[in-house]
Amino acid sequence: MGLTNHNERRCFLCLDHLPQEQKGILYRGEYLILCNPVPILSSHFTVSHLDHRSQGIEEHIGAFLQLITDLGPTGGFFTTDRNAGLCARPSPFSVARSGQMPIEKEIREGKRLALVKEVDDVLLYRVNNLGRESILVEGSDSMTVERAFKGFLNTLKRFFSLRRTHDQYRWFL
Repeated sequence: MGLTNHNERRCFLCLDHLPQEQKGILYRGEYLILCNPVPILSSHFTVSHLDHRSQGIEEHIGAFLQLITDLGPTGGFFTTDRNAGLCARPSPFSVARSGQMPIEKEIREGKRLALVKEVDDVLLYRVNNLGRESILVEGSDSMTVERAFKGFLNTLKRFFSLRRTHDQYRWFL
């Protein structure tokens, strides 16, 4: 890719700019499943919206959970626009075979899970001692998981909007 400006690069995941040898699978008429051009796991796929737009977790959690359901034993993860790496586009999300990411094993070790709340048969855990803050949302029905997750996000938004202040250069939460 070179050292060109991130904003000047053409999005290599958009249909008009896909490399000729790149093939994809149309998913539900809205997303394209592609082999990740810069994989971090084996069988790592990038799921890119057909339109060049953000795929933030709040707006796309339902489609993400449906994809995981449709693909079977997979795990998925979101990246942020800031961390999308070499891709000059709003954040695609990724899927890979379940069990490949170290955090999947680490979460289940020892006494890391602390139940925070149960809502409609969905369990929300805080994951302790990972060296990073993590949550685990667990449930058997994607619709109830989506509702619980969005409720959690809304609670976080309210919490942070009440407690944040900033000066010109820093945020204090």
